Amino acid sequence: MTITSRQTHSPVSQTRRLIIGSLPFILPLVFLLVAFSSTRAQTFTVLHRFTGNGDGEAPMAGLTQDPSGNLYGTAMNGGAFDMGIVFQIPPGAKEGVFQSFWGGAGMLPEAPLIQDGTGNLYGTTYDGGTLEGGACLHGCGTVFKLDSAGKETVLYAFTGGTDGGNPAAGLVRDKDGNLYGATTGGGSSNCPLEIPGCGVVFKLDTSGKETVLHAFTASNGDGGLPNGGLVQDGAGNLYGVTETTCGWDCTPGTIFRVSPAGKETILHYFNEEDGAVPSGTLVLDSEGNLYGEAEWGGNLSSCSPGEYRGCGVVFKLDTAGKETVLYAFTSSEGMHPAGGLVRDKAGNLYGATHGSLLNEAPYGTIFRLAENGQLTTLHTFTGASDGAVPNGGLIIGKSGALYGTTQAGGDVSCSTQQWAGCGVVFKLTP
Repeated sequence: MTITSRQTHSPVSQTRRLIIGSLPFILPLVFLLVAFSSTRAQTFTVLHRFTGNGDGEAPMAGLTQDPSGNLYGTAMNGGAFDMGIVFQIPPGAKEGVFQSFWGGAGMLPEAPLIQDGTGNLYGTTYDGGTLEGGACLHGCGTVFKLDSAGKETVLYAFTGGTDGGNPAAGLVRDKDGNLYGATTGGGSSNCPLEIPGCGVVFKLDTSGKETVLHAFTASNGDGGLPNGGLVQDGAGNLYGVTETTCGWDCTPGTIFRVSPAGKETILHYFNEEDGAVPSGTLVLDSEGNLYGEAEWGGNLSSCSPGEYRGCGVVFKLDTAGKETVLYAFTSSEGMHPAGGLVRDKAGNLYGATHGSLLNEAPYGTIFRLAENGQLTTLHTFTGASDGAVPNGGLIIGKSGALYGTTQAGGDVSCSTQQWAGCGVVFKLTP
C-alpha cells in the first residue's frame, strides 16, 4: 500500500504532491508504444526504472553527484517499509538502496540531498521522526545525515510547533557546517491558511540546535508556504520563494531574502502576469541576479482553467529588485515548470516541466533557455518507458550531461501509484 502524507497542504502543493494518485491507472496503449522523441538528436538514456519491489518508487526530487560520478537521490515511497529510500547509482552500475526509511527515523523524503567534503549526505523527510508525531500524525519530518557507510543519524525531528514542520525541500550548508532549510508548516500560530503554521526558515548548527530565523505569517505582506530550497550568497543571506501571501485571493507567491540575523525582506510579489506559485530552488549568479520558475502565470490565455491562469514562466530578478519574465510557456511546448533551474557556464538555463495535471500529453519536457530567450525542447516524455512527470529539477554532471528523475512512467508493470510506472532516473546529453 502506498503511504501518502496526512498533513494538510495548500491546494497547489497538494495537487502537485498527489498528482500521481489522481490520474487513471491505465495509459492509452499508444503512449506505451511510442519511442521517446526530441527536437534534436539528443542522447537520452534511462539509468534506472523503479519497480516498487523494494527499490523505491515515485522520486520527487533531483539528484546529487559525487566526485566519483556516483548519483544519489530519494524516492518518496518504496523500500523495506514502503516509507521511502535514499538510493545510489554508481557509474555504469545498477541502482542500490542506500537507506530505507521507517517512521521513527523519518518517512516520505521529497527533497534532494547535499554532500559534504567527506562523503556524508544530508537531507530532509516530510514526515516521521517521532513514533507518534507531536502535532503531526506520523511525525513532522526530520533533518538527517547519512555517512559514507549508509548509517543514518536524525539530526533534528520537527514538532510542528514554533520550530516548524514538514520540510519538503532540501538543505544548504555553509562553510562552518551549519545547515539551513525551510518547512512548509509550523511556525506562527496565526497562519490564516487553515493549516498549522505558514512555515519557517531555520538554521541547524553542528550540535543539532535549531534556530528559527523567520516564521512566515502569510499576512501583512509577508509570504507563506515556502516552496523550494534556499540558496545562500557570500554574505550569508538566504533566498527562497513562497507560494502565497495570504491565501488564494492575494498575491500568488513571493521571492524573499533572510539575513544571517533573521531579518526578512520581500524582494518581489508575483501578480500572475509575471508568474504565479514559484517553486524549486533559485539560481544565484556571480553578479547577484536570481533565476527561477513559477508553475503558473505568464501567458494567461493558456493552461486555463486551473488554480491560476497561465502555463508558467522562467524569470530573472536583478539586484535592483526588478523581475523580468524570460520565457512564458504555452501548452504546445510544455507546461508548469517545477523543481528549479540549473545554469551552465555559457548562461543557458535548463529545467523541466511536469506537464498537464490531466491524463493527456505532454507528460513533461526537458528544456534549455538561452540568454537570448530562445527555448529549445530537448526531450518530451511519452508517459511510457522513458518516464512521466519530472518534478525534481536537473543537475549538470561532471561530463556536462543532464541528470534527473521522473515521478512516474518507466516500468509499466509497476502500478502501485495508479499510474503505469513508478518513475525513472535519466541522463540526457545535450
